[in-house]
Amino acid sequence: MRKAAFIVVTLWLTPVIAAGLYGLRLPGPAAVVVALVAAAGVASLVSRPLATTLQPAEPSAAVMIAVAVVTLVAIVQIARLSVFMSNVGRPDLSIDPSSVWRIQHCCLTAYSEAVRLATEGTRNIYEATLYEPRIMDGLKVDPYHYPPPFLLMPHALQALTADFLHMRALWFSIQALVLGAVAMALPWWIGGRQGAYALGGAVLFLATPQSLFSLQQGNFQTTAIAIGVWAFIVLWTKHLKSAALLLAYVSVSKVFPGVLVLYLAAARRWRDVAWVVASVVALVSLAVLLFGTRPFSDFIDYEVPRIANGAGFPQAELQAAFNNQSVYGLTVRLRLLGADWLDAPTGRAIASLYGFLILALAAYAGWKYRIDVTEPDTRLPIVQIAMGLVVLGSFRSPFVGFYGMAGVAWLMTLLAADARTSRGLLVWFGGIATLCAAHTAQPPPFIPVTLTIKLMSTIVFVAALGMGFWAIRHVLRGAPRPEPSAYQAIP
Repeated sequence: MRKAAFIVVTLWLTPVIAAGLYGLRLPGPAAVVVALVAAAGVASLVSRPLATTLQPAEPSAAVMIAVAVVTLVAIVQIARLSVFMSNVGRPDLSIDPSSVWRIQHCCLTAYSEAVRLATEGTRNIYEATLYEPRIMDGLKVDPYHYPPPFLLMPHALQALTADFLHMRALWFSIQALVLGAVAMALPWWIGGRQGAYALGGAVLFLATPQSLFSLQQGNFQTTAIAIGVWAFIVLWTKHLKSAALLLAYVSVSKVFPGVLVLYLAAARRWRDVAWVVASVVALVSLAVLLFGTRPFSDFIDYEVPRIANGAGFPQAELQAAFNNQSVYGLTVRLRLLGADWLDAPTGRAIASLYGFLILALAAYAGWKYRIDVTEPDTRLPIVQIAMGLVVLGSFRSPFVGFYGMAGVAWLMTLLAADARTSRGLLVWFGGIATLCAAHTAQPPPFIPVTLTIKLMSTIVFVAALGMGFWAIRHVLRGAPRPEPSAYQAIP
């Protein structure tokens, strides 16, 4: 088992690291050689704990075959994608070569240009006309919408490599490494049979089109989910200032991971909350030092009102609404299906009400589920509830693209870890594959495209929304709730 883990990790990591080294301007052949050595080194370190994690599974032959096939798909897909992210001239190796929009779409264009504009300090970085319509190195430029502290990360990337295409390769590598590391680390920490099943699910998650496209698009959302959940678990098991800084960064950058801070507050983890708040202050101060106060005033006075009234995301009202993985997107779908009373103001009111509901749910869960994770049986539930909250929180955003379903797929793999038998695990895996396939499927030629997309996208999102709420209910009703006394440290 250890040899198999070593081979799999080496094969998956090599192209990802090579892309990052190329982003740091190491020539292609040299990047591959160095990446292979580095990947083998990492694999030698993690293969033993991964093999140990898998040991309690005792899978059936059917499960072993399924995991082997999914693993092969994950390796092949990440290798193809790594080449495309290092060479924009190879769209045939993108996740969906048939879609010009997906080939040309890159959220990093917005991050990179926003850093440039913020550094200049003379213009409103949230003015859409500064970004669109423009093409940069063959990629369409997106407008920027995040709070100013998020720019600290792309600013650091630009310090490493100013060329955008090299920066794109480096950003892809960093995001893939973070996603892969957290996907593997969570099952290892969970341990036991549940950890073994979660590890098999993690491989399935890394092979889904949704997670791969989130890496291709360069959007920060899936990475924010990974960082937020891992930082939360580290804080819950050991008071580490670095974890508070990570949770603060994703919360102040994407906002929705902040539900985990509310959970900590409701659980009366005051020291953790204090460190997160102090980290937010430090990040904001650093952003002001680097970019000045104008991006903050523009965000508050210009961007926030535009987000609130819908002007910031005009695509939410168009055909793109069918790809909008948000509660507001659901109201637009229903309106287009005939619910005329769901006009834009009503939809925004429903989305706001939903946001308050998630905040209340996070507070209730934190107050109700204060646990001692020295008990092995409590580890999977705390991961499930953290993932469930951030996934539900992400649906509050006014517009969430195709990548929005990646978090749902990840949550489902963690719910699958509760399966009692190999057959139950296969049923869950089939459900995950079905949801992902339905989210990407093209209608047959004899069915009207518009009608199929309307109905399918509505059904898939409602199912995803229900899955998030079911996960929270599953934990709060079914898991043990001892009072906190000691905390298991993560090495």
